[in-house]
Amino acid sequence: MKNSEQPVRIIDNTHLYPVLTKREYFAAMAMQGVLGKETFKDSVTNATIAKFCVVMADELLKQLENQ
Repeated sequence: MKNSEQPVRIIDNTHLYPVLTKREYFAAMAMQGVLGKETFKDSVTNATIAKFCVVMADELLKQLENQ
């Protein structure tokens, strides 16, 4: 199973979140960071933000596999 296909279950003190692949989780974390920056968020479309976050997740997985 590839790194990007391994499911990740995220648990905090009160919630059990659905299982996500590492790729989905990393993309979500990238999106959280992007959406926290008003200047970036206001200058591009939602589709561009989503594509950017997926590209960042893919690159992170690629770098992790090369270690």
